[in-house]
Formats: sequence, structure tokens, C-alpha cells
Amino acid sequence: PVKQNGKWGFMNTFEQLVTEVQYELAGAFSEGLAGVKQNGKWGFVNTSGQIVIEPQYDDFGFFSNGLADVIKNGKEFYIDPTGETVITGCGQE
Repeated sequence: PVKQNGKWGFMNTFEQLVTEVQYELAGAFSEGLAGVKQNGKWGFVNTSGQIVIEPQYDDFGFFSNGLADVIKNGKEFYIDPTGETVITGCGQE
């Protein structure tokens, strides 16, 4: 991730921007995807800078073993790299 003028984007190893510097926050890449915050919600971009999972989550975890922990509307669950819900009911009683 790279920050310019208060916004975040992504740079490759050749120090070339691969995404427009447009996000409120940006996380590191994990399993080819990185979390980005836009309009107060988190989504994911791929290494080419394309949004692959639209920003819709209140919080997120990094992808590990093909899954990421996310929170939406107070509910915690796991998604796969396509954004499909895989495991629900995490952390809930």
C-alpha cells in the first residue's frame, strides 16, 4: 500500500502505481487480495488493482487458507475469494 495526499492505493515492486490512489485505507495483500476501505466500507482488490469484492463490510480479516473473516451489520462470517459466504455464525451465541 502507498499513501498520497491522505488517500491510499497500491504500488508494485517497480514502484509503479497499480491502482489509483483513492481509498480511505488499504491493507496488505494476503493470498492475492488486499482489503480497501471506500465510503466507510471494506472490500477487496486483486494484485492488478481491480475490485473483486465490492466494499460492503464493516471490518475484515486477511485471507488465510482461502477464507477471510468479515463483519457486516454486526454479523461475523467467513467469505471465499469470490465474496461468497462460506461459514456463518462466527463469534455469535
